[in-house]
Amino acid sequence: MRILFISILTFIISLSLLSFSNKTSFISNIDAQNQYPLYTSYHSQWAQKIEKELSIEDKIGQLIMLPAYPSKDSSTWKALGDIIEKNNIGGIVIFKGTPYRTAKMINYLQSRAKIPLLVAIDGEWGISMRMDSVIDFPHQMQLGAISNNSIIYEFGVQVAIQCKKMGININFAPVIDINNNPYNPVINSRSFGENRKNVAEKGLAYMKALQDNKILAVAKHFPGHGNTIFDSHKTLPIIEASKKELDSLELYPFKYLIENKLGAIMSAHLNIPSLDSTPNLASSLSAQIIKTELKTNMGFKGIVFTDALDMQSVAKYYEAGELEVKAIMAGNDILLMPKDAELSINSIAKGIKNNIITEIQIEQSLKKILDLKFWLELNKYKKNELENITDKINGKKAELINRKLIENSITLLQDSLNIIPFKNLANLKIASIEIGLNKTNIFKTRLNKYIHIPTFYISKQYAKNQLSKINNQLKKFDYLIVSTQNTNQYSKNYGIEKNTWLAIEDLAKKHKIIFVNFANPYSLSEIKKPENFAVIIESYNNDELTQDYTAQVLFGGIKASGKLPVSVANFKEGTGISTTQNRLKYSIPIETKVKESYFKNIDSIVNDAIDQGAMPGCQVLAIKDGIVFFEKNYGYHTYKKKTPVTSENLYDLASLTKILASVPSLMYLRDKQGLNINSPLKKHLPGLDTTNKGNISIKKILAHQARLKAWIPFYLNTFDPYSRQLQNNLYKKQADSLYSTQVAKNIYILNTYKDTIYTRILNSNLRNRNAYRYSDLGFYIFKELIQTKTQMPLERFTDSCFYAPLGAFSVGYNPLEKFNAQNITPTENDINYRKQVLQGYVHDYGAAMLGGVGGHAGLFGNANDIAKIMQMYLNGGWYGDKKFIQKSSIDLFTTRPYKNNRRALGFDKPPVKGNRGAMGSLASKKSYGHTGFTGTIVWVDPKYNFIYIFLSNRIYPDIENEKLRKMNIRSKVHNEFYKAILTQ
Repeated sequence: MRILFISILTFIISLSLLSFSNKTSFISNIDAQNQYPLYTSYHSQWAQKIEKELSIEDKIGQLIMLPAYPSKDSSTWKALGDIIEKNNIGGIVIFKGTPYRTAKMINYLQSRAKIPLLVAIDGEWGISMRMDSVIDFPHQMQLGAISNNSIIYEFGVQVAIQCKKMGININFAPVIDINNNPYNPVINSRSFGENRKNVAEKGLAYMKALQDNKILAVAKHFPGHGNTIFDSHKTLPIIEASKKELDSLELYPFKYLIENKLGAIMSAHLNIPSLDSTPNLASSLSAQIIKTELKTNMGFKGIVFTDALDMQSVAKYYEAGELEVKAIMAGNDILLMPKDAELSINSIAKGIKNNIITEIQIEQSLKKILDLKFWLELNKYKKNELENITDKINGKKAELINRKLIENSITLLQDSLNIIPFKNLANLKIASIEIGLNKTNIFKTRLNKYIHIPTFYISKQYAKNQLSKINNQLKKFDYLIVSTQNTNQYSKNYGIEKNTWLAIEDLAKKHKIIFVNFANPYSLSEIKKPENFAVIIESYNNDELTQDYTAQVLFGGIKASGKLPVSVANFKEGTGISTTQNRLKYSIPIETKVKESYFKNIDSIVNDAIDQGAMPGCQVLAIKDGIVFFEKNYGYHTYKKKTPVTSENLYDLASLTKILASVPSLMYLRDKQGLNINSPLKKHLPGLDTTNKGNISIKKILAHQARLKAWIPFYLNTFDPYSRQLQNNLYKKQADSLYSTQVAKNIYILNTYKDTIYTRILNSNLRNRNAYRYSDLGFYIFKELIQTKTQMPLERFTDSCFYAPLGAFSVGYNPLEKFNAQNITPTENDINYRKQVLQGYVHDYGAAMLGGVGGHAGLFGNANDIAKIMQMYLNGGWYGDKKFIQKSSIDLFTTRPYKNNRRALGFDKPPVKGNRGAMGSLASKKSYGHTGFTGTIVWVDPKYNFIYIFLSNRIYPDIENEKLRKMNIRSKVHNEFYKAILTQ
């Protein structure tokens, strides 16, 4: 019975381990019985023919790879070409240069080679490691923070593509050293981290991606370069670990990759007494380590490269020629960068003659090299295409994977107050303190896409003194986002001054600090009391994209999912808190599978409209799947072309006010107070029971089917009939207790005149036909209804209930109360009523006479903040951490209620047939939105999870300017977005 129980338990454990392996390992199907690299599975006729024709010196030459410097002049290229041709050199190693010069040099050197060259690069984080003007992927330690290893595979595929386009066929990657010494000066951020399993699995994913795309992966640095404080470029490091310790830790990733057909390994220049006790002998020169440990004991059948033979760790102990002989004797197949190629060949040939080296060993290495060249299809070598090569390398897919890597690496180490992503934006007071910068950067810019955050710039050297000077200013903020800027992976203390750490720690004693470390995680060891910090985020790097995505993590644009790859301070390896994504994300079109090629058409349409005088400028924003993929500003505030349009500028939204203020307020009242839209107005506003408006339902007004007049020109009755000037008894130039309702600059109307407007609406006749006709008048009444129900002015209610909690701080009435006029585009040169240019004052005459606040008009805002409101609709009422409206209300209000009426309840809809006006003809039947007289439109399409926003001041300076409508600019742009979305 006991035996049966043990058998069953063993079977269950086996299944569990298999399941765990399938979940955690990128490759779950390890074939330990077939470890041979792919290129060793055959020996081609092409390889056999070449092998027969080579002299012993030629064979040795194929075992050598020399450094190649694209940035140097053509005479240097020629000198290298002469050596390659004369000595039948097997390959080259690429160093610093531009993509164009590198590709051109490779073409030239390949033309000089008798046998196509192996071309290698140290591309640990992509070819940008050795090439400028190329996308700079994160270092491996940052990649070590990523939980999903399939993203590492995607990264490896992009690196392979980069290599192929450059004519490079070998990548000296992945680094699978386990960095278990935080003071390691040479590996450090080049390692995936300290966890052997994490290093092995990510190394495997990277290796597979390269080799699946016919790029040889070279895992390094065998048997492990992580546990040292010395740089092997300068001296010979000693690894004191026992053989048992090495076997359980450093060798683990190498075994793991070997079991999965690893193509090549680079031997390290390390002295490891537990494996070979010979004094001053590098592991790369040890037969005990290369031949016995690696090839025999571990069963590695692939190619073994030496590390560079010009490094001081080996070069200072052996003369040129002697060193290369020693390396071959140890069992290496390829010699990297010997000081003198010809001397090395002659010395090895002499060693063969003197029976120090066997010719069989040379031929075995040669066979692997020729098989590799055949596998790499060098028998069909084609030279590089040079035209636009940099653009080809920096493709949109490479940009997308770079974003995915950074997004998935950002690590939330501590959140003691559970505040990330930030909640309750309405009442949140946050400041940002950037230490090491003195100018606006992408971190500040992106933070301000969510809410307005004041920024203080502090120097590194004098951080403590400068912070003490602003201490009183900082007291008014709930939280301080403190970030380390201008850091460096390679400089002492990673570019963060001791003074900086002291200042940050001191600040954490007095304030709630969200600390963002844009630096190597080992720098966190300087924090003495992490418990004093509310939040600690490790972002690993200081580049713009990392700053962008870190800001998005703070506000829920993306989620935090990274895990710390090394132990530091009080944080153990593997630490990482996961968060949610609940606000708009800002990214690039390819992430949403939108075809960016159509954007040229959008540019053309908009720029032509500006050239034709249809508008001075505009903001255009588009969202797909909750991702802002297009945000562009065109033109200027006016035709004088002095002030360019920016994303922060506000526009008069005109009738968009209906669906951004009145309609959400009515939905809210339906949800919270049970407002029945089928009920008559008199039920909610008892004073209407004696008017012809009392029995009209809210629903009919919302659908513009309430028989109301289109509008009433209230302002005309306020002119003196003789002078055609504003009546003195109705208007004043300066405000007082009776005249405090501002219409425009230096124009105030009698406060009680709003009652006159309201009375005129209530006394107005109804149309005879009970059919659709667009009218503003019902929304004047809605303003009164909302204010009565909420017991708050409309402007205060909408701001407190919607705009402030959404972080839509630019949206609101009377923007001059919060913003400078320079930040608001002029709407109109009003020659009919106010006789002035309107900048920050509402264009709509009726709304202006109500003090700028109307249910039908009066809102200002920018595209970015309007997007938050529309995304809330699309999310079924949710945005951020808050539910604003019930989905049932949104569904009800965005559905067409009456036959032969295009309108939903407050929202516009595509007509069943006929002209679609400002909306695109490709918009689905489920879509909804609204347009505005000033040249605005917002449109939501649930079918495609798509939002379109277009804001312009087309009536500046002339209200009669109809070109925007007649040229169908908004609908044309709308359709181009649909084409971009629908084209597969």
